[in-house]
Amino acid sequence: MDSVFLFSYAISLKIIGTYGDRIHLKYFITLGMFFASLNLGLIAIIRIAGYKIFYLSVIFMMFNGIGQSTGWPGLIAVMSNWFGKENRGLLMGFWAGNCNVTKKFF
Repeated sequence: MDSVFLFSYAISLKIIGTYGDRIHLKYFITLGMFFASLNLGLIAIIRIAGYKIFYLSVIFMMFNGIGQSTGWPGLIAVMSNWFGKENRGLLMGFWAGNCNVTKKFF
């Protein structure tokens, strides 16, 4: 399941990231995160209903990876517009590293 998610995320990151430059960022990120949330909700409904359809869960997880692939390129574009070039590297370093710090201490 993780492999399907990560593979679809990685492939979609390259393809969808190029479209993010042409679409308004607010709509790009919002639609992608809505699509990802919808797929996770469908996976939860399938599990709560008691269905053991593995392939359906794999398909929804693949679509979840496609939806989540809008997040990183879109947020990078937003953050680079907010901050100047002189502060961009430091800011991106803190932002990318906060996940690792949070996992270690919390």
